[in-house]
Amino acid sequence: MSQENSESSTTSLGRLKDEYDEANQTDNDADELPTKSFVALLNPGEKRYYNCSFCSKRLYILIYRTSLQVTLYIQDQEHEHEDNDKGIPTRIKEKVLSLYYDENKNAKDIGRWLRKHMNDDYIKLSDIQINNLINRSKRLLAQQDPGKSIENLQRWAESRSAIPDDDDTMFVVAKFYLEPNNVNFRIFMTTKGLISPTRYCTHAATDATYKLNWINFPLLIAGTTDKARSFHPFGILLSKTLNNQKINYIFQYFRDQWLTESNIGWNESYANGFPSINNALEATNDVIKDKATLRDRLPVRNFLKCMDELLSTWSEHRHPDFRTTTRFHQKPVLSTHEYTLGHDWVIYMVTSTDVNYEATKEGCRNYLNSTGPWATFKDYLSWNDSYKIIEINEQVWELSECSCQYWKKNYICKHVIGIIYELSKFDTFPALDLNIEQNAKRGRRKKASSALQRNSTGPLNRDAFNMLTQLVSNSETNDSQPVINELTNQSAPTKRPRGRPRKNKN
Repeated sequence: MSQENSESSTTSLGRLKDEYDEANQTDNDADELPTKSFVALLNPGEKRYYNCSFCSKRLYILIYRTSLQVTLYIQDQEHEHEDNDKGIPTRIKEKVLSLYYDENKNAKDIGRWLRKHMNDDYIKLSDIQINNLINRSKRLLAQQDPGKSIENLQRWAESRSAIPDDDDTMFVVAKFYLEPNNVNFRIFMTTKGLISPTRYCTHAATDATYKLNWINFPLLIAGTTDKARSFHPFGILLSKTLNNQKINYIFQYFRDQWLTESNIGWNESYANGFPSINNALEATNDVIKDKATLRDRLPVRNFLKCMDELLSTWSEHRHPDFRTTTRFHQKPVLSTHEYTLGHDWVIYMVTSTDVNYEATKEGCRNYLNSTGPWATFKDYLSWNDSYKIIEINEQVWELSECSCQYWKKNYICKHVIGIIYELSKFDTFPALDLNIEQNAKRGRRKKASSALQRNSTGPLNRDAFNMLTQLVSNSETNDSQPVINELTNQSAPTKRPRGRPRKNKN
């Protein structure tokens, strides 16, 4: 608050008593300041007064006529903004903005709501006050809109960079490149709950999706899969473009690692225990578009808010204290169907007379050392399926590996379960899917017959029916005898002939 090329000093009223006496003033002048700032011309110079807009704290500046020195006088008291009674209370402002943005209420509805809840310490506001408050909030949001400029986006990222205490609150790790010829950024959004499974994972899966915002910034999602084949996202990366040197190293690594002559024989069996397809990742991209953005291109401000809600929801679903949570499984989850397959396979291999072959050491050695050639692909498949190689994990038997195609997709198979049972790793099967009744036949199910007709398909119990008829016939009511006769002699009703009935010629 000093003029240009002037020296300023800041102190309190009590410490400037000697200097203020030279201007024939006293310290009590600071208590007599008006509510608005004004300028007073004095003999030693110019005196400018200022008031705090939210409390009673005051100050004034003394500008000397004969020198460039400026003296600043500040009243000795703290700001008291919390006890300010001027204007609309902060609690009312927050409620008005919440009703407008969250519940989509207009000014009249908001005023009606405030009048209805005046008993809850709310005050009455006019439509002009409500509109002014809303318009002021919109102008402030427009100035702070992350999509308005790269500076606002960087400021938003810095405001969310602190790691919160809550596991489900989003925080941001950002990197901005503000060069004259290269302006780029990368914003990684995640929560503590989402990145916690990284200590268990052995691989990562990434994929980019587009058409989520107006400017068409690509969105890169990163995560991993567990032994139950469920995808667990680590977070979401928003970047201006993926065509830069910082991202191309991923593709260069893939070319050098997997597309060279040393790995030209790469196939599905090259990396056992890892997914060979990205269906789980693509399904997650579909969830983002269907549930989060609703297949609409959002502005950057709305898009960041949408990602905040989505990541918090994902993190809450993976909370370890919930029973219905999405857990990170470190071993395969066996179902009753897989136990049944293992039980049937081991019973067949042990008791069936059709099994007339045995795996010998020489046969296994020839299988492992065989290099072909095979005349057709069918011959190769027949040779590949002739032996099943099972590697037993002594600590966790569910993590045992097999060379069959079913294990490569589900990380468990009937061969592993059967061999583990034969090795007495568990005494009995935990669950089996036993067929209690016959499988349903093809076609539409038969409907139940009408009342007073035979519904059962089995033989009729003649003795029970005759006993009921005899008891009714011996009753005192003679009128019931025609009814019994009618029930015993009633046959199935005849079907009505098709077509229109003929007219009576008479």
